[in-house]
Amino acid sequence: MKQFITQHEQRIEQELKRGGNSDVLRAYHERQIDYLQAERFAHLAVMLAFALFTLAAFGVFLLQPGLATGALLLLLLVLLVPYVFHYYLLENSVQRWYAIARQLEPLNTEIPPSGANRPTA
Repeated sequence: MKQFITQHEQRIEQELKRGGNSDVLRAYHERQIDYLQAERFAHLAVMLAFALFTLAAFGVFLLQPGLATGALLLLLLVLLVPYVFHYYLLENSVQRWYAIARQLEPLNTEIPPSGANRPTA
């Protein structure tokens, strides 16, 4: 995933330097953001499940300490910690890509006044 993120950011940077078609580049970048958001959401769900299982295993370990519950708790922690770091990478990458998307927006885009999209009662 790190390689995918790095390659995409390098490609965007190269295209900007070359002065490529900004509409095509923006559309491509937005598709990649959609992909990364889906990936981030899937990893969030799995990470939260592992966190809940880890908390449950910790509770069981407190109530009934033993080798089996200790091993289960250790295994879940070993799996959870890298997942947290991986999710951190995905979250930071999406935030960085949002900033890139804002740079790719045309400067003549009209910004609606505050509250313009609010439904009327």
